[in-house]
Amino acid sequence: MVIPWWEILLRLALAVVLGGLIGVEREVTGKPAGLRTMVLVSLGSALFMVLSVLVASPNFDPTRIAAGVVTGIGFLGAGAIFREGLTVRGITTAATIWVTAAIGLASGAGLYLPALFTLALALVTLVLLHPMEVRMHLATYFALLVVREPSGGLEPLFSYFKEKNVRLEGTALEASPGMPDQWRLRLAIPERLPMEELTAAVAKCSPSFSLTIEKIS
Repeated sequence: MVIPWWEILLRLALAVVLGGLIGVEREVTGKPAGLRTMVLVSLGSALFMVLSVLVASPNFDPTRIAAGVVTGIGFLGAGAIFREGLTVRGITTAATIWVTAAIGLASGAGLYLPALFTLALALVTLVLLHPMEVRMHLATYFALLVVREPSGGLEPLFSYFKEKNVRLEGTALEASPGMPDQWRLRLAIPERLPMEELTAAVAKCSPSFSLTIEKIS
């Protein structure tokens, strides 16, 4: 298939603009995969799609290159996901990279309207749904809990958290030779759970602990 050079450049430029718009949102919210990452993902995907169209022939399936892009983006997205104690972070960033690659592929294929509509939906999801998530957690206060791990482990405490809908936002283990392991747990606690009840439950699990209430962010 023959594509005019001006249209090839238009497709690549559109991929840069659309990927850049998603990257701006990521930069504003302080996410690790920001403007340059999203631009490069979208631009690279668009170029691969253009190449797929240009080299298409009866003996070559053009979807093979696009399928390779999808696989490669999967590995890139997986690299954005990391584990922090018992909390998994970066899943939204990985999904954003994946969608940006899809927008780039659509731009490279000349599917301008689907690319623009997908961009609009992605930005609505990233920008407008975030405040909704925050509002859903308004009736919550945050606390930093430091406990020494008892011989029976922390499973009873974690079970109590699950029962009372206490979210574990992050964990860190501090280990010292000859000393019991010490855990630092960041908790999101429903307001309906009195602090006295939580303190009593923690004391049963670990006699040595400290609990610091943080201001809601």
